[in-house]
Amino acid sequence: MSVNVAKTKCTLFGCTESHPLTLQLDGERIGADRTPNLLGVTFQCLQGMATHAAETRRKMDFRLLQIAAISASTWGPRRQVLRAFYLALVQAHTMYGIEVWYWDASERSRDLLAAAQHKASRIIAGIPHGTRKEDSLLEANLLPLKTTTLVHSMKFMLMCESRGGCLRRSAEEVYHSKHPVRALHSRIMRSYHHLRIEPREQPLETSTLRHSCRPLFHTQIKPVCADDPDDVKREASEKWIARNFERRGKEPPRREHYELWTDGSVSLGEKSGAAALLYRNNTLICAPKTGAGELSCSYRVECVALEIGLQLLLKWLPAYRSTPSRLSIFSDSLSMLTALQTGPLAVTDPILRRLWRLLLQVQRRKVRIRLQLVFGYCGVKRNEVCDDMAKKAADLPQLRDTWIPDIIAYAKRVLRSEEVHENTHRFGVTGNHFPTKHKEELMKEEETARARFRVGSSRHYGWMLRKINPSVPPQCRWCNPQHAAIGPTIQTASTVATRTLQRTSEPAKCTECDATCQCRSSAVTHMVNKHGFVRAYALRRIKYGDATPAVDIPPEPPPVVAIVPLPSSTRVPMRPQVLHCTLCASKFAVPGRLLHHLQTIHGIGSGSCRVKRGRENEDSVQGDGRAPAAPASQDTRKLPFQCDLCEASFGTRSSLSLHKKFKHKSIVTKDGTVVLVQFPRKRAREGNVDATGERRGAVWCVPKSAQLQGLPHPTL
Repeated sequence: MSVNVAKTKCTLFGCTESHPLTLQLDGERIGADRTPNLLGVTFQCLQGMATHAAETRRKMDFRLLQIAAISASTWGPRRQVLRAFYLALVQAHTMYGIEVWYWDASERSRDLLAAAQHKASRIIAGIPHGTRKEDSLLEANLLPLKTTTLVHSMKFMLMCESRGGCLRRSAEEVYHSKHPVRALHSRIMRSYHHLRIEPREQPLETSTLRHSCRPLFHTQIKPVCADDPDDVKREASEKWIARNFERRGKEPPRREHYELWTDGSVSLGEKSGAAALLYRNNTLICAPKTGAGELSCSYRVECVALEIGLQLLLKWLPAYRSTPSRLSIFSDSLSMLTALQTGPLAVTDPILRRLWRLLLQVQRRKVRIRLQLVFGYCGVKRNEVCDDMAKKAADLPQLRDTWIPDIIAYAKRVLRSEEVHENTHRFGVTGNHFPTKHKEELMKEEETARARFRVGSSRHYGWMLRKINPSVPPQCRWCNPQHAAIGPTIQTASTVATRTLQRTSEPAKCTECDATCQCRSSAVTHMVNKHGFVRAYALRRIKYGDATPAVDIPPEPPPVVAIVPLPSSTRVPMRPQVLHCTLCASKFAVPGRLLHHLQTIHGIGSGSCRVKRGRENEDSVQGDGRAPAAPASQDTRKLPFQCDLCEASFGTRSSLSLHKKFKHKSIVTKDGTVVLVQFPRKRAREGNVDATGERRGAVWCVPKSAQLQGLPHPTL
């Protein structure tokens, strides 16, 4: 593969010089890039990893906000579901490329990401803010971020070393002898120096897949599950095998039927064994067994058992045959069958690729394959025999190659055992164990209540570990055992003789009204405010009463008030606004009131009105008490609404009505007739007002003689 030098860039981290060195490829110089974008991770060559850590924390907070929106202490998904969402949406994005930059980041950047993980653990477990970090991680079943990164970096280093070549040399340079990853690897391999990592397997090519019957996978037995009793599982497994795999007639079959039973036995970190039983037409023909490795897990051991069984089956099957046959494989490992069910082109583990190669070789010899899951440790006869053989095979030499995930799993166990746990409430209740198994009968609220009780918090009683006295260790006040033989666990402070302030005041009565006050000072205040006594005289009356003659008590001096001269203000004091009407003797304080008065009473439009403020040396009336003469109106325009009693005109009908109401209350004509003008208060209160609303008022003529006699005028 040729490399385009023009599109290739290089970056030197932590370098302040402009051109410290020059890189060339095929004689051509490679250009420099100040801010490279490598695998979706943005680095700053001068600022280190702080920018990328802050961006990663921002994305984590956004995802955690979405998870918190669907989680609550009383409703929402269970803890296992929230943990799966966190691992898939948050931790998977955080761990992307973390093996490259985490160990070069500062402690502040690492703590920034660890705080986000602590926040996620509280959301998953449903515990309140302020819980200890170690307790919240145990409740959420999460490893610390530093431990998880250490494990991922170790896996990355082992994968680079297993590939060899330049990747092996780069891994040796990056993870040097003093690196934490290399130190962990050396500590683990110190006891297993003879281990050998299995080599990589090339993926299967499409041409190797022939047109043949695909293997059938049966990964369940209906309607039985793993939580049912052993008798139910054994009976269901035997009936299923008898119905689908055993021959019903007594005559020998025309086609040969092979049965392969596999099982394994594991002692973590010590030894493991794998065994297989091969039957042909219900006759045992061979029983291979071998050691599976010191660090192998149950999944790995089951795969080894199936591998040795298929290898031995190929020796018994003829290379060329015309009659097809059947092969039934029985295993109690659901994980192995599920991994094989993904297909020969999708598997990535070396041992799974080897298993698929063996299965395809068996298929080429005209063998139809079916794989069946059976329940283990429930009494199935051939499965129990195979399990006994696997336990004996664990004593054989462990010469198998080691799988990288097995080393990583052992490293996790070592790191968990080396964690230092404080003497917390949860450690005292559950020890170094994970939360109990999920139970379907528990509700979300009950599951959250158990988690809060383990970490020392209660919804109704608050924190059960409240450190009030530094000399008392913070232990739970609800579940702390009190044994007489051992003595109380909670230490109590020694009793120290302290002085207690006793109450010396007594109730006092008023000598005038016999009112009882709480203390003498309150009684004195009562007599001064209620009865007008001098304070000193009131105190003597309360103390001695009338037993001793009164003495001359000097009057109380007036309270001393410190008079501080204020700085003189440069602001001119405002005079009160007095607005006079030029047509009458009315006064107003607001210009709007005066304008309204001129428009409604005197019929002067807003365009010809001019507000004039009154002065202090001017009066609104003349010396003889009469109002000043009104000047002639300056408005000569004719408005649409004219008064029929005078020459005034108005712009609105309401202004005309107000003018008649206040200006023409009563008019005396030349012949002595008094004209009274009445207006309804509100149209809703008047029942006899016409619907058209044209009559805004009514005019009544009353003789002057009737007015003098006091006769009532007619009403509407």
